[in-house]
Amino acid sequence: AVRGSDGAAYNFAGDASKLYKMATASWADVSKALGYATGSEERWEFSQYGNTLIATNYSDTPQAWTLGSSSAFADLAGTPPKGRTVAAVRDFVMFGNITDATGTSPNAVRWCAIDDPTSWTIGTNQADRQVLPNAGFVRKVVGGEYAVILCENSIYRATYVGSPIVFQFDEVAQNRGCVSQGSVASVGNLVFFLSDDGLYLFDGNQAVPIGANKV
Repeated sequence: AVRGSDGAAYNFAGDASKLYKMATASWADVSKALGYATGSEERWEFSQYGNTLIATNYSDTPQAWTLGSSSAFADLAGTPPKGRTVAAVRDFVMFGNITDATGTSPNAVRWCAIDDPTSWTIGTNQADRQVLPNAGFVRKVVGGEYAVILCENSIYRATYVGSPIVFQFDEVAQNRGCVSQGSVASVGNLVFFLSDDGLYLFDGNQAVPIGANKV
């Protein structure tokens, strides 16, 4: 569910072969031509950047929809990576757990040029990628003023610092990771997730257990 710059609300959903938009009381097929081939272990994830909705399922080229004007999804321009997770981080779109021209990098993130989600050439206008050592698979990127990157074995915070570094990556939690992409929920700057020993809250600086003797 997203809201466009005109104030209108939109609802989208996806399954193995199609993307849908809620139209009155039913779902309308708004897939690109020939649809999609979502892997049996994959799922759709959506993120809004300005008036553009981006959808990724890792199996297909990321999809884009312009709120208020599109009638069907289309491939996101600029040869973006395929990613299992996507988020808007400040003036960037960031994918995590990626496959691109350099190969498959489950422990890496990649972001677009500043204020241009259709430009992905590394080294151009601050577009770049980062491998997170010892992190394991990137499970989820949570966007906002900074990125919270929940990995299999640790948690990173990516803070925008400008050129030439672009983002500063700090491993803020070691030996504490996220076991499931679908377990993550965020409210404001608070991120909730399931680790291998229970539920945790990450407040931007530390992971606090919240499920002991409760959940």
